[in-house]
Amino acid sequence: MALIAGDHPYLRLSLPENAPFALKPSPGKGWGCFATRYIRRGSIILHEQAWFIFGKSLHELSESDMQECYNHLNGEQKRQFSHLGRNARTLYASKLDALRDNLLPLIPGLDTFGTMNVMRCGLLPISSRFNHSCLPNACIASVQRGIQAVKSIQEGDEINLCYGNSFEVKTTEERARELPFVCICEACNPERNFHYLSDMRRRLLQGIYYLTRGCNINVMHDTQENAVIEDITLKTRSENSEHSSVFLGICYHIRALLLEAEGLATPGLIKTYFYAAMYVTMRKFVRTSRSGPRPSRIEILQARNWMIKALEVMRYVPAPDLEESLDFEALEQQLWSDD
Repeated sequence: MALIAGDHPYLRLSLPENAPFALKPSPGKGWGCFATRYIRRGSIILHEQAWFIFGKSLHELSESDMQECYNHLNGEQKRQFSHLGRNARTLYASKLDALRDNLLPLIPGLDTFGTMNVMRCGLLPISSRFNHSCLPNACIASVQRGIQAVKSIQEGDEINLCYGNSFEVKTTEERARELPFVCICEACNPERNFHYLSDMRRRLLQGIYYLTRGCNINVMHDTQENAVIEDITLKTRSENSEHSSVFLGICYHIRALLLEAEGLATPGLIKTYFYAAMYVTMRKFVRTSRSGPRPSRIEILQARNWMIKALEVMRYVPAPDLEESLDFEALEQQLWSDD
């Protein structure tokens, strides 16, 4: 059954009072969420309590899991759930199909029954109305904090999330293999000049990932056919973690510039700034055979700039795991020390 905009079931979904967005038709995407006023980066756009949380990943769910979830919903939730469509022009064929398409991956935590799980996904009917973009302006901070703006969003702009993992180091073709639809964002649209620059940048980011981590993030086994790094010596040194602090510092410096040019404000950008600064600091305080020469005054100033940028991005990009795993306070003290 075709659905027209004026009588679309999404118009009967209950949005939070004073929500900074409205549901509207989105060209080529069905329906989406559009800002009804200016949204400053770092602002919480939507805080939605999950109706049901599974202690499994999306791919592990069975039909019985879906049925258990639906049975758990109360009368009002089932009424709201009946308004969901396939984010296009037709209704779902069954409630189980609708459930499957309206689940979102969640960070580790408790499921509906109070059991701690590393892999989780939850039913969030409003949050799942936000469309995908490989250049998102918002992200899911956590179940507690909700959806947060990672860029300033103008009134009338569509609010987008990124559905994929590690998309900043995947080309258009690689991302397309993971998405169940054709993405038409600026990074994927071949009619846009940005698309070609984006693919080059993300391919370079793949190479830098290999140089710094010693593996190809996109495949289990790096073969000659899919090799990101073709030089055998360079590849071996990367896999054995044999690069100098100078080399690694340059890699993270370039990675930061590429992510900035791509317009990706992510936890990965924070981590890149941190490591770009850290490898300069290591040459200042930790003297080893692979440290390289002591950093110049200009390098120290650049490292301080990376650190300032990392702390700035952390104000509007949620990265609780990085705050716990990276010692920002110690690195700050070392960077501003005169020793």
